[in-house]
Amino acid sequence: MFWMSGKHPGSLRGLDLSTDILKPRRGHLQPVFELECEKGSRAMTNIVKFPGAKQAPPEPPIEAPKQATTPANDPALLKGIWVVTVLLWPFLKWIVALDCVYQLVRMMYYWNTPGVFGGFTFMLHFGVFVALTYFVSLYKPRGL
Repeated sequence: MFWMSGKHPGSLRGLDLSTDILKPRRGHLQPVFELECEKGSRAMTNIVKFPGAKQAPPEPPIEAPKQATTPANDPALLKGIWVVTVLLWPFLKWIVALDCVYQLVRMMYYWNTPGVFGGFTFMLHFGVFVALTYFVSLYKPRGL
């Protein structure tokens, strides 16, 4: 085996590492070292390119579609409602959440009572709570 015999041109056997391999370059502010091989060495010159899939020619660039014109601002009433809701949200969140808990308990109490519609009332209140949470956290009117 060539790597154990020490006869391979790139072998490090028999070399004094302090003098033969690491030699500082001149003209650099910081010491930079490079590895020098024996003359006529072919240790790092045999590059074998493995067969691979043929590359398809690059696709031509695609132009971005033109954006449709959108109104610059949302209606002033919607902006006002959003600002008031966001300012009151820390208190409003607790009030609506407690209302949903009350409606849940009321729904379970009146579960088999005809004409009360406790389940639909709870779903309506919970839907309003989810819609308000979406409105406050994910929606922001343009122009603010």
